[in-house]
Amino acid sequence: MNDSVTLIAAQRKLSAIWFVGAVLIVLVVVLQAVNGFWVDTSKNGAGDNTVDALQWVFASVVPTSTLILGVLVAAEMNPVVRREFSHQRRSRFFLNLTLGICIFYLVVTSLFVLFATFRNSAAERTLLLKYSGFVLPVLQGLVSVAQGAFFFRTEEPKTSEADRGSHEAAAPEAQSAK
Repeated sequence: MNDSVTLIAAQRKLSAIWFVGAVLIVLVVVLQAVNGFWVDTSKNGAGDNTVDALQWVFASVVPTSTLILGVLVAAEMNPVVRREFSHQRRSRFFLNLTLGICIFYLVVTSLFVLFATFRNSAAERTLLLKYSGFVLPVLQGLVSVAQGAFFFRTEEPKTSEADRGSHEAAAPEAQSAK
C-alpha cells in the first residue's frame, strides 16, 4: 500500500469535500434567510437578524474557501506550479487527518445551523450562532493549519531551461515598458 499521495490529488480531494460541505451550509442559511427564518415577528422580537446570520455563515466558510480556491486557480494558471504540484507528495495519513478535521469542522458548523431551528425566536437563533464564536474559530484555525500542508508551497518550483528562457526574454520587455 502506498503511504503517500500526490499534492494535486490531495488538493482536489480536500477542495471537493470542503466545497460540498460549505455550499450546503451556506445554501441552508440563505434559504432560511429568504424564508424569513431569521426575522422575529413576535411583539417582543428583536427584529430582523438576517444580516447577522448571513455574516456568520460567510465568516464560517469563506476564509478557508478563498484560500483553497486561490491556490487552485494559481496552480491552474501557472504550468510550472501545476507541474510541481503533480510531482510533490504528501503523507496519506496527514491527508486523512486533514480530511477528518475539515469534516469535523463542517459537521460542527452544520450542527449550529441545525440547533438554531429548535430555538423559539430569531433572537435566540442568532444568539446561538454568536455562541459558536467560542468553538468555531479554534476549529477553523486547526483546519487552516492542517490544510496549509496542502495549499501552501513548501519549496520553490523548479523551472526548466525553457521556462527560464521565456522569463528572461520577457524581463527586457517589461523593463522597456516602464
